[in-house]
Amino acid sequence: MSIYTIIPMVIGIVAALFGMSKQKQGAPWGQLVAIVGAVLAIGAALFNTTKHFTGSDNDEIKDREQRYSFVQGKILGEAVKKAAPDAKKVVVLVEWSYLYEANGQPVSSPPQNFMLDGLKAGIGNVEYVIVCKEIPKTKTPTMKGPDGQEMEMPVMVDMQMSKADWQKILKDKNIKGADVFVALTMLPVDLNLKEILMSLKPLVGKVALVNPQCDDETFKVCFADGGKNVAELIAAVLTKNAANYEENPPRDDQKAFDVRYVLATQQDYEKQLEEARKEGKK
Repeated sequence: MSIYTIIPMVIGIVAALFGMSKQKQGAPWGQLVAIVGAVLAIGAALFNTTKHFTGSDNDEIKDREQRYSFVQGKILGEAVKKAAPDAKKVVVLVEWSYLYEANGQPVSSPPQNFMLDGLKAGIGNVEYVIVCKEIPKTKTPTMKGPDGQEMEMPVMVDMQMSKADWQKILKDKNIKGADVFVALTMLPVDLNLKEILMSLKPLVGKVALVNPQCDDETFKVCFADGGKNVAELIAAVLTKNAANYEENPPRDDQKAFDVRYVLATQQDYEKQLEEARKEGKK
């Protein structure tokens, strides 16, 4: 329930109770105040119910999350542009559903990816190579419906990326020689961040990540390396432990980003990691 419906409901209930109290004390205007308060409370409740059943609440949530995805990408993209101003080719790792159907067939038209849109807005006009986990081709399972007709069943896909999936991605000939590799999705679960950056070092110059799944010490070690032993980690978006997931994003991109995220770079990764780990009010 939105605060914009909660406040009128509370005011209406308080006004109704106050009006009934004054009516009992003999105030002639008490009944009118009670009626107005009741109407306000009921109206707010009906408005909230209507929003729920018409799906407008869900639309608001979807718009909010799309906005946060966009600013994640944009602020990271701006950091990439600052750290690699002469970059001409950027490889971007995205979710498999951007390029594949669940049965392994290529999508006819890629769905909108707001984080990718934001990244491109932040980096600007360069060559983008989009890669993802490869989905093997499978026959879509079917079953007979109530009327005897064949019905397609959903194909189950392993959402996680494995070391084998990662090795297939690295064989893409378009990756080698890229200036920057940006991961907008989860990396292999059976490799640690240092191993991943080591595997990228012969192929790309710099790396930027969104929410790398690693322990804090490995995170620091990879940033501190500075490209000596592993691919140079130039920026990483981290989600704050104290992020407010109910707050609508401000219009300003940086302020919207700051509601949920921090940006770690080689200059301030320890400070930003500490900021991300802070707990919110309980």
